[in-house]
Amino acid sequence: MGRLVAREIEMRGDTLPRPLQPEYAIGGYLFAMACLIVAWMVVGHFIPILMAGFMAFVFAMGYPYSLQLNREVDAYRRLRLRLDAPAAIGGRLSASFALPTMLPDRVHAKLLCSRVSGTERRVEPIRALDGEKGKIRFTRAPEGGGRVWLDIDLPEDLPPSSANGLWELHLIIVRQDKNLNTVFDVPVLPRVAGQARAPLRAVPVSAPPPPPMPLDRKPLFVLVGLNLMPLAGVLVEGWRVSDLILLYWAENVLIGLYQVLRIRAAASMEDKPTTIFMFLGHYGLFCALQGGFIADAILGQGPGAGGVLGAVWASLGDISSAMAVLALAASHGYSYVRNYLGRREFEHVDAVALMVGPYKRILVTQIFLMAGGYLLLKTGAGAPATILFVTVKVAFDAWFHRQTHLHSPGAS
Repeated sequence: MGRLVAREIEMRGDTLPRPLQPEYAIGGYLFAMACLIVAWMVVGHFIPILMAGFMAFVFAMGYPYSLQLNREVDAYRRLRLRLDAPAAIGGRLSASFALPTMLPDRVHAKLLCSRVSGTERRVEPIRALDGEKGKIRFTRAPEGGGRVWLDIDLPEDLPPSSANGLWELHLIIVRQDKNLNTVFDVPVLPRVAGQARAPLRAVPVSAPPPPPMPLDRKPLFVLVGLNLMPLAGVLVEGWRVSDLILLYWAENVLIGLYQVLRIRAAASMEDKPTTIFMFLGHYGLFCALQGGFIADAILGQGPGAGGVLGAVWASLGDISSAMAVLALAASHGYSYVRNYLGRREFEHVDAVALMVGPYKRILVTQIFLMAGGYLLLKTGAGAPATILFVTVKVAFDAWFHRQTHLHSPGAS
């Protein structure tokens, strides 16, 4: 039977997910990156490069995910069931347990009464009592997490705990589509003559969630204002579409560098050096492959990232191009300082979301930039089409910025 210590029962067993091995993700990532390099430099075909790149991306995502899942599962392994009053036949099991992290989506409770017989201690279930709706309640703690309160009526025709009687509480905690199953041995006393079942207990009131912070629009205005500098380059300096594509490719590199700073500052991220190494590997090769496409299809310099790097470096000799790059760096830097650090987004950001974050924006905007820029170059479109091209890109950036920070914790 479970050990009763200060009215708390330790978990007897669990079927929680087995700990993942982050080392496997590292090994798979290194193998995928080696295949990617071979596919790029030796094979040279698009499909093997895409397959190897996708494998590297999956393993890179799997590393922080495995660290995060293991941390959450370890916290749930330390659950303790608190009996608020002795449970007796004809009465009620009133128990609760504290949650180490955020409140779950659902909790299923089943109290199983079994008969133990024979020298082999064979267990034969007698009856299962399901936790009723309205008798499984949640309260939120001000510091995060909360408490789950269980009340299950105990019928008078069932035996109490004894050498031949066993009561087990099975809990299924559902959180983010993961089932965390735990089992507690619960001591149930014999019925007390003349004692009526007490009314359903009242539970403490949940602590109110912290008041939402209003969405800070200053970084959005800064982003739009500084992103209009390329528009001035088209109108005043006569920039071509190829100049804009080079500028926006350089912006992708800046986004990756700021993402490294976000990973370093994230409170939930574990083993940051390894995570940064994996992120720089797959994101760097992504930028290199994209640069190779730009050099070949747009600049006409043949495949390879060296062409686009040389072109970007040469363009920085022009004062207007250098100022545009600095403006984009200042825009992302202001958002990083104002939102990520100032509004303390780093305290709540998900580790996997940090690894995926840049791709959500890039895959949409860059498909538009690559396809639109290629068409503008081939059709020889003039300044009006180029201005529309820049305007749509800025609108994309503003929309993604708003969606990202609107759904961040504390925003309203």
